[in-house]
Amino acid sequence: MLGLPSREALTAFMQAVHEVAPLHSVGFVRSLDDARVSMLIAHPNGVSEHGLPRSDVPTILRPILEEARQEETRWIGANPDGVVEWLLALGSVRRVASFNIPNREPVMRAWTGFTSPDPLTYEQMRAIEAVVQKRIGLLWPPVSPEDANEQLRRLEETAHLLPPLLHVLDVREIFDRLSVIARRALPHDLLILRVFNDDLTSLTTYASSGGGATVGVAMPQHYPIALTRSWQFDIVDDLSVHPIERQQAAVAKGARSALRIPIWFGDRVIGGAGFLSFEPAKYKTTDVAIGRRLADYVAVGTFASAADSSRQARELSAYGRVQVETAKAGAQTFYSVNLYPDGRATIDEMLKQAWAHGAGDAMTVRD
Repeated sequence: MLGLPSREALTAFMQAVHEVAPLHSVGFVRSLDDARVSMLIAHPNGVSEHGLPRSDVPTILRPILEEARQEETRWIGANPDGVVEWLLALGSVRRVASFNIPNREPVMRAWTGFTSPDPLTYEQMRAIEAVVQKRIGLLWPPVSPEDANEQLRRLEETAHLLPPLLHVLDVREIFDRLSVIARRALPHDLLILRVFNDDLTSLTTYASSGGGATVGVAMPQHYPIALTRSWQFDIVDDLSVHPIERQQAAVAKGARSALRIPIWFGDRVIGGAGFLSFEPAKYKTTDVAIGRRLADYVAVGTFASAADSSRQARELSAYGRVQVETAKAGAQTFYSVNLYPDGRATIDEMLKQAWAHGAGDAMTVRD
């Protein structure tokens, strides 16, 4: 499975392209299957990843084996709420160039975004193509044993989240304590858990540490619905200059950078966990896997409907004693599925079974 490039490698890649032509962003689009692709985008204020239908990606950016191309992004206006179109418009990108990446499985294509609409010269296109060919291997190098061990250590550190949750049915009761423990694996100053409404047009803070957000108040969701559905993770280096995030209450409390992870139920995004730091540019792509594991714990098996929680409870009942609890977030009711050991499975096995049954956001609790 293809991992994430390091922030340092992405920065070096962007600088090399910028020496050829003033650059805003770069992206890498790879095939997931015949119908879907993943797009990683890096820009001056962070990096994010999105999974979306291949048909939603402008043709010039699709992962196909063809020669280098460039074009002006006039097509943004035809679909301003599309995932790619919205992201490019946010950065005022007016021209893109895309390049084949040979000998890659799955098929991948690199693209570069520029704020000037002026065409790149033949020499500039060849120079950028040379950067792509030379540096692509540096973006996805073999993982060293030392790096693999460090990642494993940090993932294992998340196991410390389990003991403090003894007998706790509502994560909000111990959210500040949970945040302190989670810092061992992923340093942060504020931890925020938010949930979306059914149509993804508003979100409500379900829990927050350090008073980072007002719990239970619904707020408009300022990102396009398609973008929210495609969201895999995002890192913001400086919230205070982000055109949307700079108005958030957490920024007024001192938050500067953020790692944000979606919380899914099956193939439906139901919320997100935000790890916020008072330091700018705090988070790296190596933090994403840690954030995803912690988000699994923080979510505590939150479901948006009784039917979903009941189905999950039935499927997990073969591995331990199951209990469904309800909680309110604004006007909406959410359901938590708690799984307690009864001798039929270990804690680790219960976690594996929860994830295997589609509950990546289900939390196993010790009795």
